[in-house]
Amino acid sequence: MAAFSNTDDGEGGILIQDLMGEDGRVMARLRVEGKHTGAHARMPEPTGRSCDVEQIWVCTLVDGRIAEIRADRLGMFLRVGGDWPTVD
Repeated sequence: MAAFSNTDDGEGGILIQDLMGEDGRVMARLRVEGKHTGAHARMPEPTGRSCDVEQIWVCTLVDGRIAEIRADRLGMFLRVGGDWPTVD
């Protein structure tokens, strides 16, 4: 999460709250804290706003490595002022 500064100053980061796995899938419930200070694929311009949100990540494993990540990031993007694409 290079777009969010938070781990160097000890004021934020990613906290794993729950972690479960079965049959090549892992689910993690995370608490993410940080400040939007860099470019991100969906938000190229940093907003400088902070966030503290919960996220759910579901990872698919192949040969013991993460092959796919599905993550709920909407709350984080809305909190830092990003525009989420909509369908008309």
